[in-house]
Amino acid sequence: MEYNLAEIYFDNLNKRAPLLEKKMNDFINGIPDPNWEKVLDFFRDRFFIDLPYLQSPCYGLIYPIQKVFHDKDIDQIHFNLFLSIEAPIFTAYYVAMEVDNGGDAKITLFSDQDFQPDGFDFDAAIKHVISVYPDHQFVSHKALFAEKVDWGIPLNGAKSEEGSYPFEFLFDQFYGQLDQLEVEE
Repeated sequence: MEYNLAEIYFDNLNKRAPLLEKKMNDFINGIPDPNWEKVLDFFRDRFFIDLPYLQSPCYGLIYPIQKVFHDKDIDQIHFNLFLSIEAPIFTAYYVAMEVDNGGDAKITLFSDQDFQPDGFDFDAAIKHVISVYPDHQFVSHKALFAEKVDWGIPLNGAKSEEGSYPFEFLFDQFYGQLDQLEVEE
């Protein structure tokens, strides 16, 4: 049986819809989730992007680490964190983006434990999330982006001939649209 997750999440008769509906209503009404706010406290030492508006059953953030411009080529590295509000899982990884003069972007996902830019500690961030959400388990980005699967229709509601990454069924649909995505350890 093929499931359309977009319909499942937005179907008010389904048990999942109230979690997403509450999250979105709280966001609209300016009511923060106290536990998610505790997670954000770890990142408040400098600029980060909170993603409470995601129309998916998760919280997310982007923590920019490095941006380099050279001859209009742009290299960026940032830390991404996504936490499910319905399953006891979360994931985190670095994103390296290289944009060439033609505007083409190459995106690489990695979580190399030896990579500690600007004193950012990947392991400390993971431990902090677990301290706030002790029932949640960390899932490596590698498992979520190892290969595309054909389980049904992901959160964006559009089935792809090539399949979709498991990440797109659980968190967000952005990465399935990328032509130049590489996944490293």
